[in-house]
Order: sequence, then C-alpha cells, then structure tokens
Amino acid sequence: MALKDILVHVDYDPRYESGLNMAITLANHFDAHLSGLYVTNPIVVPVYAEAAMPQSVFDQAEALEQENLASAKNRFERLTHGLPKAEWLQDSGDRATKLIEHSACYDLLITGWNDQQDSVEGPLHRLVLESGRPLLIVPATAEADMFKRVVVAWNGKKESVRATHEAMPLLKQATIVGVVAVKTSADEDIPCADIARHLARHGVNVEIEQPVEDVVDVGHWLQAHLEQFQADLLVMGAYGRSRYREMIFGGVTHHVLRTMPVPCLMAH
Repeated sequence: MALKDILVHVDYDPRYESGLNMAITLANHFDAHLSGLYVTNPIVVPVYAEAAMPQSVFDQAEALEQENLASAKNRFERLTHGLPKAEWLQDSGDRATKLIEHSACYDLLITGWNDQQDSVEGPLHRLVLESGRPLLIVPATAEADMFKRVVVAWNGKKESVRATHEAMPLLKQATIVGVVAVKTSADEDIPCADIARHLARHGVNVEIEQPVEDVVDVGHWLQAHLEQFQADLLVMGAYGRSRYREMIFGGVTHHVLRTMPVPCLMAH
C-alpha cells in the first residue's frame, strides 16, 4: 500500500514541529495529501467551582487558547507553503480522542513527542492502542529526511506483523533494513528467514540480526542496537503483553515510548 493520505497532529508547542516537518517530507516524497489537525481543549471546571470563578478567568483562558491555535495554524501554513495537497483541520475536545476519530480515514497518523509523554495511560499509548492505524512518533531532535537505515523489531506476533506490513512503503525506499529478533529465554524461537525473504521480494535490502545470548532487558538492548546500527527509524509492534502487565513490569513498548531515541512507527 502506498502512502497517499497522511494525518499529522499540529500543536502550538514547538516540540511537536518535528512531527509536522517529517509529515511534510513524507507527503512530498509520496505525493500524498497532508491534513494537519489541531485540537482545542475546552475549558472544564468542576460544577462546585464554576460559580466561584469570575468571568475574567474564562475569558483569559479562551484568549490564550485562541492565541495558541493561531500560532499553530500560522506555523502549519508557513511550513506547508508550496505543498499542493495540504489541508488545515481543527476540532475541539480531548486531544487523543479526536486524533483517534480523525485518523480512521488516513493511511498514517504522525505526531511529535515530548519527554512528558511517558505515562502508560497517556495520550501516546491511547493513539497506539485505539486508533487502528499505524502511528509514526517523531522526537523533537529528529531530522526531517527520508528514512535510510531502518530497524524492524520482529517477533512474529500479530502486532509485529502488522507494524512491518504497514511500514512497507518506508521500508522499500530505505537503503538498508535490519530485522532484529531478540530471544529472552533459551526455549524461545523467533524465525526471521520468512519475513526477510518476503521483504526482499518487495525490493527491500534486508539483513538479519539475532543475538547469540538471551537478552534480559530487551528495551535497553534495542536502544543500544539502534545506536550501533545508526538507525533513523524503528518499526515495532506495540503491546505483545497485556496493558496490566505493562503497567507493573514496564515492557519494550513503554521503554521506547519513554525514551524515544529515534522516530518510531508502531502498530497494534
């Protein structure tokens, strides 16, 4: 499947601009339509406190929200100037909920990342779990360039399979794709030959990496491997285990969302 319809989360926070820049790069490369969605946050005040708050407080909050919206829209229009297929969208409500609703009719959802998004119950986790679409998360330090060195974290399970196939347009244009399969115990078997052969049939230049020793902390091993491989994109499935176990024991998904060393395409 080609990338022809991309949705990017637009925010007034400059840390999210990396996501917009990456979205513009991909839209240019794939000749895709790019929609930028800004979600305004309605002012929610407990009923017991509403009567005690002067109207000036509401007015100031609304003025700030409109200022933020105008700043985000100006940035979007400035950065997409000259992009023939760019569209501004705005909605109001819970940010994650609205992004999930809108993303249903797009090939890819893109968002920036900031270091406050490390909660298992946070908006990134909701986007990954509930959108039904591949999510490309772009850290603020990422350069807006096409991905050349990609790592695919492979375990053969549903989430990993889906992420790999959703990422196919990006894998096909990469210079090298490293498929990594990490065992955590001696009785675990993660065959990679079949997926490597499948990717090669799509014209992907692929190599396989399987550590000889069992790995106790997959998240830290993967982070070190990304640095060694000089990867500019990680492709992985999200939540091979239940969310309850992720909350107690951490997990690879949570580790990646907490540290975000490179842009990451996730699917669930």
